[in-house]
Amino acid sequence: MDSNKTVFPAFASLNISLKPNTKVLDDDTMQYLVKQEDTTYFFDPQATVISALNHGDVMISSSGEGILCRVTAVSTSSDGLIVVETTGASQVAIWKQLMSSLMQTKLGEVMF
Repeated sequence: MDSNKTVFPAFASLNISLKPNTKVLDDDTMQYLVKQEDTTYFFDPQATVISALNHGDVMISSSGEGILCRVTAVSTSSDGLIVVETTGASQVAIWKQLMSSLMQTKLGEVMF
């Protein structure tokens, strides 16, 4: 048996479609995040993507620990920051819930 083998990993790919109310916040946008208090996010007003958010939109970001949450309100604070209130959950919490679900069901039965 020859020990000089090359292994080419193969990965299944998924086509993921996002609904129109899903807003993906890139790293550039997340640089405008001034602070976070629980499920409320405070952004610099220069974050134009944030100022366009509406009630019911879903925010997604992979920056830091990540964000996956539904927007419940968008307003401006007295110091001019854009305040986004959400029903938020971190990606860590989402993955824990997903992994728990996967352990209890067949993979084909999990819906995203």
